[in-house]
Amino acid sequence: QKNPRSQDYGRNIIGNYYAYPNYPWSATQQEWQGGWKLGNGNGVACGDGKMCDGKGSCVSFSTGLTAFYMFNGDAKDASGNGINGTIYGSPQFVDDAVYAGGKALKTDNKEGISIKTNSFRTANATWSAFIKRNGQTGIYASTYQYVLSYGATLDRFLVGIEAGKLRFYDDINNAKDSQLINSSILFPNGQWKHLAVVFTSDGKKKAYVNGKLVGTDTTGSNLLQISTGQTFNIGSLAGGFNYLNGTMDDVSIFNRALSQSEIKQVCGNLCQ
Repeated sequence: QKNPRSQDYGRNIIGNYYAYPNYPWSATQQEWQGGWKLGNGNGVACGDGKMCDGKGSCVSFSTGLTAFYMFNGDAKDASGNGINGTIYGSPQFVDDAVYAGGKALKTDNKEGISIKTNSFRTANATWSAFIKRNGQTGIYASTYQYVLSYGATLDRFLVGIEAGKLRFYDDINNAKDSQLINSSILFPNGQWKHLAVVFTSDGKKKAYVNGKLVGTDTTGSNLLQISTGQTFNIGSLAGGFNYLNGTMDDVSIFNRALSQSEIKQVCGNLCQ
């Protein structure tokens, strides 16, 4: 079973499987979650349900992984849980992945990925994504661009980028709470960055960029308070509004709060 990221750039081969020392997921999620033996990049096979962390160590993220979107030409969930997305507009799947050998999702108009699911309504959660911003241009140049959002008006949580700065908009239970998480330019144009948002049952939300804690929102409710039947959006709001002018890769959703060390493992080389 050949890994789709099979570009030869110093890979190690364990049996018929490819282990990437520079990529945090050593094979597709179907492979490691299915219990196949994977290598750790140093010629050592990882145990069942484990994967390479991009630094030569075997780690397990099978606990709590709800969905994983690789964007290798589609919006399928690679976690094995079948929470597939729907493409709207005309986004591109480009050969510009954060790590060599795969594709990434590029949006620059009213387009993105939507996932209608109740599976992301958990009191504790982590949203993880790699993001490369192309700039604050287009019809929404005066507002911030949404990269991840869940829910509808008066019942939603949004993660936006405003001129390179990170902002949360918590409208769960009609809270209307907008927080500039960090005033620094965390997402400069043309650079891949890893973003993780960690939600806990007490309503707190922490933001990590390239493995570093950059801000905390201590107000609001947890994601379990979002109504059932809502839609999760990648790259824009519902319907493609306030889209990201940029590229996203490897979006993963966990139903638990990852620790900072776990986030760094997911992030891989960007966090070194």
